[in-house]
Amino acid sequence: MMIAARNEDGSPAMDDGQLRDELVTLFLAGHETTALALTWTWMLLAQHPAVADRIAAECAEVMGDRLPTAEDAARLPYLRMVISESMRLYPPVYVMDRTPRA
Repeated sequence: MMIAARNEDGSPAMDDGQLRDELVTLFLAGHETTALALTWTWMLLAQHPAVADRIAAECAEVMGDRLPTAEDAARLPYLRMVISESMRLYPPVYVMDRTPRA
């Protein structure tokens, strides 16, 4: 879709460099950050089994045997706190590299 995108005059919406940069951003922001956040959270839960047990109990209480939905997120405060603490300790994006144009 990005390759096929066109400006009003029919010219390509992005040059090859812009297209590459957008794809790298999508990959890093949409995949790598999620993978890192989950990896660190699982590592911390492995080190703190009582916390993992409390999350399991909270999830069982809220969802029972069904799959989670987006609406369940508000009803899982302990899980949210654990994920937030994991990302505080090990932020998925800890450095932003920018180069000014001028």
